[in-house]
Amino acid sequence: MLHYSLYVRTWNLIVVNLIFGVMLINLIGAPIMALITNTSIWARLTSVVIFLPDDIIKAVIAAIIAI
Repeated sequence: MLHYSLYVRTWNLIVVNLIFGVMLINLIGAPIMALITNTSIWARLTSVVIFLPDDIIKAVIAAIIAI
């Protein structure tokens, strides 16, 4: 039972990291960067896609280390 609880807590933390640590930061940061650099928001959102795989990997590793 302890292993199942640890498994569920790890996955919950991974989901929270992905939603708030990756998606929310990128969705807020891209438009602000577009305003600062005077470019279109769409161009910034598409440029953020390059960093998503690394951010997802970091979120998963951070969740595993935290538990």
